[in-house]
Amino acid sequence: MKKTLSIFSVILAMVLLVGILPAPVSAADVEGRSTHNGTIEKYPIYSNFQDPISKRAKENNSQVYIWLKDIGYQVSGVMVQAVGMNSGTSYTNCTMWEGSPVTEVVVYEGTEYGIDNTIHKKHDYASLRLRCHAYINQDIINVGVWSADSSKTYPEAPFSN
Repeated sequence: MKKTLSIFSVILAMVLLVGILPAPVSAADVEGRSTHNGTIEKYPIYSNFQDPISKRAKENNSQVYIWLKDIGYQVSGVMVQAVGMNSGTSYTNCTMWEGSPVTEVVVYEGTEYGIDNTIHKKHDYASLRLRCHAYINQDIINVGVWSADSSKTYPEAPFSN
């Protein structure tokens, strides 16, 4: 028994040294988010924008990261505004697309996006406002994640025209 355990230990050590087994990967590495991430779970969306979701500190001029993993059955895309906030509850739409300010961008289920923005210029915090298409009264985002800052560049969320 001891000999079998010893051989197993040697083989395991060799495998780890050679790098055959992957090193543990954190969620931040996989999704490229900062440590100031937020979850979006069982979040109702309506045909008009509601108040922003919980704000997060904005540390740099990077994209706002969003990944809606599972959205309601009626929605093909979710309209999003990246908003800047300071210490109070007031907010300013800071959403950009291809270098110009826009009212909103659209994100689709299962795709990671970056939302270009001007939040860092005048605001300390970032948040999101979400809505569904006007012809749908209400739906729900079952699971999603977002971050005020991203550690890499994602495909820019498309303009919602």
